[in-house]
Amino acid sequence: MAGDDAAKAYRAVWLLARNPMQSVPLLREHLRPVFALDNEARTQAERWIADLDSDQAAIRETASRRLEKRVIRVEPLLRKALSGSPSLEQCKRIERVLDRLGSERVTLGRVLEVLEHAHTPESRQLLESLAAGEPDAWLTREAKAALSRLSGIPQQSEKK
Repeated sequence: MAGDDAAKAYRAVWLLARNPMQSVPLLREHLRPVFALDNEARTQAERWIADLDSDQAAIRETASRRLEKRVIRVEPLLRKALSGSPSLEQCKRIERVLDRLGSERVTLGRVLEVLEHAHTPESRQLLESLAAGEPDAWLTREAKAALSRLSGIPQQSEKK
């Protein structure tokens, strides 16, 4: 579901949606609500953002990789850093990390689509968990939108 091949992703979404007994537990293992960073995580992310301007290439690369892995959670800090006066190097690296956000959102959107189409009590529960995240987070808003679309539609049983 993370690839660029939309046709394959479409087939994967429907395969997973038709098999919620297997797919929902798997998705639950890998999907967490987005919450605000605690002080320690915020401090670490800010340090990595500062490291994007390091004189040492290895430090810049390490910081980039670490931020990319957490782009959904650190997006507000990255945007704040961009609105300041970052160096050219730092600006380019922040923009590259934020480019990753687009592909992450496509993948997460497909996952939300699986949960919405599965429409079982378990998939709804996972959507509710995601919707309880940080109110301004993209994933939280999209999970709430999926739940809104499901309102009033009777849930399917997991017996498939």
